[in-house]
This record gives sequence, structure tokens and C-alpha cells, in this order.
Amino acid sequence: MLRWIPLFVMLICLTLVGCGSQEEKAPVTTAKTPDPAQVVPEKAAPLPHAVVKPSDEMAAKEGESAQTVTEQVAQVAEAVEEKGEAAVTAVEEKAAEATAAVEEKTAEVAQVVEEKTAAAVAQVEEKAAAATAAVSETVQQVKDEAAAVADSVEIPELITLEASYGNITFPHEEHASRLDCTVCHGDAPYADLALTKDTAHPLCRGCHQTQKAGPTGCKDCHKK
Repeated sequence: MLRWIPLFVMLICLTLVGCGSQEEKAPVTTAKTPDPAQVVPEKAAPLPHAVVKPSDEMAAKEGESAQTVTEQVAQVAEAVEEKGEAAVTAVEEKAAEATAAVEEKTAEVAQVVEEKTAAAVAQVEEKAAAATAAVSETVQQVKDEAAAVADSVEIPELITLEASYGNITFPHEEHASRLDCTVCHGDAPYADLALTKDTAHPLCRGCHQTQKAGPTGCKDCHKK
């Protein structure tokens, strides 16, 4: 509105000058006051396509920063996940290798132990067989010697044992056919057997009582 003020002042001055002039003079045409509505305003400078406010610019930058951070976080997470998977795979491979090595060593140790055990058992069996053979040979030698001695010794049919209560007629051949010589003679089966009352009663009567055969009374053995 201020730019129209000089125009209004000039129009008023022109009007006052016209009223004071002579009547014969041609009438002065008064300039019409331009209609403000018809006045074409000066062309304003064209506005940019979009006016960005500082707050919007900051928000956009913050959004871009957030997006960048999100992308970086995703990249880091992806890298960590890949490295984690690689580490797990490496650990599994190492564990598999260690397990295979342990199994191989265990198999080798088991084989060595089995071989040594088999060798030890074979040695023990060999020694036991040799000992058994030696024992069998010794037993056979003893039997052969005993048989040879038995063939060379004449076994009496009856033996008379003198005693104060009455002599005893002992059927030696009958006893020898039923019993082993060591029952009476001990370790020296063909040695002379010295019998007394204290040794004969437990030996002879005790055997008769145990076997429930043979005489046990005094007069059954002693005869005057």
C-alpha cells in the first residue's frame, strides 16, 4: 500500500490546479485512479519446487543416519553370524578329528593289549602244560617204582602180632587187597610197622568202627 501514496498525492495536486484555471481552456482530463484490483502486481521471483524447513532437513538427516546405522548393524550382525558359523564348523571339524584320533589310538592300544594278553595266556598255558606233563611223569614214575617194589616184595598172607593179652593173627593179604598200603604204613608202605597197644587200638579198632566192619571186641582179635 505505501507505493500507492505518492500517486494519490499527485492526483490531488492535479485536481486542485485544474479548478483554478480559466473556463475557456480545454478541460483537463483527470486521470482515473487505477483500480487496485486491476493493477498487475510485479512478478514475484519464482519459488523453488520445494522449500525445505530446517526441522524437516534435520529429520531427513536423522532418518538417513538411522538407516545407515541400521544397515551397519545388519552388516555387523551378518558378519558376526558368518564368523560364528565358521567358528562352529571349525570346532566341529577339530572335535571330529580328535575323536577319530582317540578312536584310532584306542584301537591300537586294544590290539596291543590283546596281543600281549594272548601271548601271556599262551605262555601260561605252555608252562601249565609242561608242569602238568612233569607232574604226570613224576606220578607215573612213582607208580612204576611202587609197582616194581610191590613185585619184588612178597606180601604175607597172615601176620602174627604178639601181645600180653593174647596174640593177634592179622590177615595181611586180605587187608592189602581192600585198602591202600598207606592207610596203615603211612609214607613208608613197605616198612615194618611197629604196633603197640597205644597205636594198634586207634588204628585197627578205629578203622573197624568207622567202616562198620571187622571185630571191635578184645577177644575178637586177641587169642590165648
